[in-house]
Amino acid sequence: MRLSIEPSGNEHNDVFIETEAIRYKFPGEIGTYPDYKQIIPVEFEASARFDTREMLKAGASLSALSLDRTSAIALSLREGKLTLSAADERGSAEIDAEVEGEAVSAINGAYLTQALRALGGMAEVKLSKSKTPIVFAVDGYRLAIMPVVMPTKPTVHIEAEAEAIAREAEAKAEREAKVKAHAEKPRKKHHKAKVPVAA
Repeated sequence: MRLSIEPSGNEHNDVFIETEAIRYKFPGEIGTYPDYKQIIPVEFEASARFDTREMLKAGASLSALSLDRTSAIALSLREGKLTLSAADERGSAEIDAEVEGEAVSAINGAYLTQALRALGGMAEVKLSKSKTPIVFAVDGYRLAIMPVVMPTKPTVHIEAEAEAIAREAEAKAEREAKVKAHAEKPRKKHHKAKVPVAA
C-alpha cells in the first residue's frame, strides 16, 4: 500500500491511498479542529476503580434483559459500591470496586460496551453531574462519553398509579373485613324436627 499527500489546488491537500487494485482519495478540509479538552471535565463528584471484564459481564446481562440493546444503563457510585441498573427497572448488578464519593449518571449500553472493550483490564470511571460527560481512564488513556437522560414517568402517571394502588388497598381491606365479620357471626343452630313414634 502507498500513502501520499498531494495538493489539490483548492488551498488544501488531499490524501491518497493506493493499492495494486485501486486508488482512494480523501479530500482535505480547511478548518479548526474542535478543542476536545473543553468537553472533558476536570472536577468530579465520585470515582471508582474496577475490572472492565466484570462490568462487561454485568452490562451484557442487563442488556439481555432489555428489549433495546442500546437502552440506557445507570451508573451509581454510592456507599462504596458501583452499581449498574437497567433503565426499564428490569434488573441491577453490583460490581466490586474501590469507590470514592457519590454520584449517579447514565450511559448508552452500546457505548458502555465499546468503552470497556477499548480500555481492558483495571480501569477508572469518574462521574460528575448527570449532564456532564462520563470519563473512563486507564494508563493515561481517557474516554469521554456524553451521558443520556434516564426516562422518567410524568407526574400525572405517577399520581394515577398511586391512586390505583390506594384504591386496591382499600378494596382489599374491605374484603378482608367482610370475611372476618362473616367468620365471627354466630351461627344459628338447626334443630331436627321431632318425628312422632307409634306407641
